[in-house]
Amino acid sequence: MKKVFGKIKGLFGKKLIKVLIVLIVLGSVGFGLVKFDVIKIGSKTTSTSQQQRTTRVQKGTISQAVTGSGYIEPANKVDISTSVSGTITKVYFKDKDNIKAGDLLYELDDSDAKLNYEKAKNNLALNQVTANDNQRSITELSISAPISGRVSNFTLKLGDEIGKGANILSITDTSKLKITVPFNASLKNEVQPGQKAVLHIQELMQSVNGVVTYIGSNPYPSASGGQVFDVEVTFDNPGALKEGLRATVSVSTSSGSHTSTDAGKMEYVNVKNIKSTSGGTVRSINVRENSHVNAGDVLIEMENDDLSLAKQNSDLKILDASAQVESAKKQLSYYKVYASIDGIIMDQTKKVGDNVKAGDILGNIIDMKNLQFDVDIDELDIDKIKAGQKVNITVDALTETNTKPLSGEVSKIAFEGTSSNGVSVYPVTIKVNDIENLRIGMNVNASIMVLEKPDVLMVPIEAVTKFGNRSSVWVRSSGTNQGSDIPGPGGDWGGNSNGNSSNSNGEQAEGNNSNRRQRPQSNDSQEQQSGNDRSNRQGVQGTGNSNRMMQRNSAMSEYYKGAVPKQVTLGINNDSYIEVLSGLEEGDIVILPPLTTSGSAQSTTNQSGFRMGVGGMTGGMPGGGMPGGSSQRSSTRQSGGQQGGQR
Repeated sequence: MKKVFGKIKGLFGKKLIKVLIVLIVLGSVGFGLVKFDVIKIGSKTTSTSQQQRTTRVQKGTISQAVTGSGYIEPANKVDISTSVSGTITKVYFKDKDNIKAGDLLYELDDSDAKLNYEKAKNNLALNQVTANDNQRSITELSISAPISGRVSNFTLKLGDEIGKGANILSITDTSKLKITVPFNASLKNEVQPGQKAVLHIQELMQSVNGVVTYIGSNPYPSASGGQVFDVEVTFDNPGALKEGLRATVSVSTSSGSHTSTDAGKMEYVNVKNIKSTSGGTVRSINVRENSHVNAGDVLIEMENDDLSLAKQNSDLKILDASAQVESAKKQLSYYKVYASIDGIIMDQTKKVGDNVKAGDILGNIIDMKNLQFDVDIDELDIDKIKAGQKVNITVDALTETNTKPLSGEVSKIAFEGTSSNGVSVYPVTIKVNDIENLRIGMNVNASIMVLEKPDVLMVPIEAVTKFGNRSSVWVRSSGTNQGSDIPGPGGDWGGNSNGNSSNSNGEQAEGNNSNRRQRPQSNDSQEQQSGNDRSNRQGVQGTGNSNRMMQRNSAMSEYYKGAVPKQVTLGINNDSYIEVLSGLEEGDIVILPPLTTSGSAQSTTNQSGFRMGVGGMTGGMPGGGMPGGSSQRSSTRQSGGQQGGQR
């Protein structure tokens, strides 16, 4: 290239070089004119002037959200399976039918299971009979008084062996006696049960009142001749009477007082002879001969080791037989398949006559009243998620949800996450409250509201200018801008528009003298001349960049005319708005960045991220645009920062 350029120089000399320099300068200036025309910021070189964009500082609610996507699935989905093998005899529902928990779905042939169940119940009944006998025998080792009275005929002592059916003692109730006497048959219709009677005891020269309790049905001949019938009279023992005394009885009837034809013998009404119903060895005695006992008193107690062992054995058999019955009953229940939850039956293809094996899946039930979906949340955001947080849900297939999101809430947060490419995410389960028109598998988007601050001062996030570690907002002023109020091309407050600036390649160019060419040190060296020519061309390019920078800063000065930058302290933000803690007041008019036209995409956009000079001052902050102050932050890692949510 050096040799070619040297030949051209030799042919045409310095005139050609001057022409090339002029063309380069004109081209640079022309490029600058085109560039500013595209930006359309008011200046002497532009054809139009852009209108200043403003907004007011207002109070409102700023909310932050973490977003994610997933697909609808049922919260409850259960398989319909059988625990036994058999042949299907009945099918009560078909595919996609609505069912309730407890509905009978299938029946299998259970004839063998029923037979086993009946056998188990019979075995239990037989063992129960034996156990009852043993229990009764154990109970009867303790002998109690059946009535109150006087003990007689008792001769047992401790250690005596008693066989089953042996006589133990007698108990006599001495408080009541009875007597049976004959009356003339002619009085049979006059003497009735319940009539009062009087006993005449000649041996004691005493009379006792009683009551007729029985009338003989058939008259019989007496020893002295004639027909008689028996009359029984019961009476209380006044204390001295005893069994064997003789007495006559008189009864008053409608025809007068009549006396029995003969005397009768007194006997006790209630006498109990007690026998053992179980055999054993006497181990305790609580009674004596002629002692008085009350009904229910324990008289003697026996022990029998054989009976105790038999009872233990029968009790164990009862437990075993009961377990067999329960097992057979449970096994029988498996031949009927019931729904465990409410829902819709799916994948039901079985029919009557099909043979199934234990564990076969007959279908499944989907609970369409409880829907949910999972979203993967970035590890940086997972600590913001809490159970119960409200969620706005949009559905790709339901466009109306874009303006009226469905409601939901966080129901479960996974403790363990998954990692890929150095990024960890955690599944978060969201319960959907509004399930109308939703279908299983629909794609949904969740916006989990993690923070909300009401009644705060806020401005659009694009209105904030970042300069180093300071933040400022352009505010309309009643005065006129001063040079010190507007950033210069170097990015410093109060910068000089004629100072040195960096071109787009980062090279330093002179200010007003940048268009001067340097004289070559030697005309005889073509290589040195070529180098100087390149230096001259770079000088021309630097001049163009410097001019464009000055023109751009002039345009910015024109756009922000009537405004001053105010330093602000910021709070939380979402993708659209940011909280202002200090520096502004409600109602202040804020200047928004100008619109710019992208040269590559040929589209007009908000100049969020607009650079003033090269000092790193940026108009606006990075972020998307969710209108209305409702922020959305992707749960996946993104480039660029976000206040309150940067990595």
